[in-house]
Amino acid sequence: MSRSDLPKLFAHQRVLSGQGGGPVRPEKGRVHVEARRPRWLLDHSPSFSVLFYEMRTPASYEARLKFRIAPEGGMVPCSARTCRRWAEAAVAYATAVDEVSAELVAAHRHARTLPGWRLVATRRALRAWEQARRRYEEVMRQASEEYKPVRLEIGQAIEAEMSEKVRHEEREARARRHRAELARRAVWGWTMTTKGRPAAYVFRHDVPAGDSPEATPAREDPPVDLHELRRALKELNPARLEWDHAAVVATERELEGVSFGGWWRELFGEDHLTFTTPPPPKRHGYTGGGTATGGVGGFVGGGFSCGGFGGGY
Repeated sequence: MSRSDLPKLFAHQRVLSGQGGGPVRPEKGRVHVEARRPRWLLDHSPSFSVLFYEMRTPASYEARLKFRIAPEGGMVPCSARTCRRWAEAAVAYATAVDEVSAELVAAHRHARTLPGWRLVATRRALRAWEQARRRYEEVMRQASEEYKPVRLEIGQAIEAEMSEKVRHEEREARARRHRAELARRAVWGWTMTTKGRPAAYVFRHDVPAGDSPEATPAREDPPVDLHELRRALKELNPARLEWDHAAVVATERELEGVSFGGWWRELFGEDHLTFTTPPPPKRHGYTGGGTATGGVGGFVGGGFSCGGFGGGY
């Protein structure tokens, strides 16, 4: 062959970036994987897969994101032993790709840049190029085959996480619909007390009232749903609001793990004691202010004082 037959060579870029700073470790039993595709340097597509997965120790916030996953990678379950095996396989693959790619680029550059009058050196360089080309194809194919079991294993882990993500989202959607249905039930009532500053005492008609030192609910008024209750309380604008403890406990039992305060914020975007919009949570994902009775501070039977109850509207 002559130098005019040399193919145009794509630039080589190192394929592994994130695993040089220390060993990769799973956090909370999960590790971050990301698909990488080394550039094929020759002028035809390979007949095998060059895909591999780069491993990364998750950041602290990523470890809390159970379903941060996509077809190209994300957080997947992984033991320390499996993580080490995956990472070592990725490093071995990337090292082989980088080394043989560097050899090919060097041979190509040498054959192309020799002056035309150096015929013997040019022929020798072209033979070296052909050898480098054949070696490149063979090493890339062999590295891909050796990495194939790990590639399939990680791909299956990603698919399993994506399937679980879909199931999780479906469960969350059903739970939100259930909570919305609970909010539409006409079971709520309230009464006012004039002892001290005007206070509103909120209860459920279908739940026996707990002990309150300040109010005995008058249950003659028809029950209302949660939306109507909110409108009425906003119009009353009491100086103090007291939620019946037994009503809150019964409601949280029906919410199945979401606190009463979290439920109210989910529906109305505000605090259930002050009707003001709270700052966004610092934690990722849904936060309901805790679960069960202990997670909704301030609504216990002794009442909760708040200046300017209707503030922010």
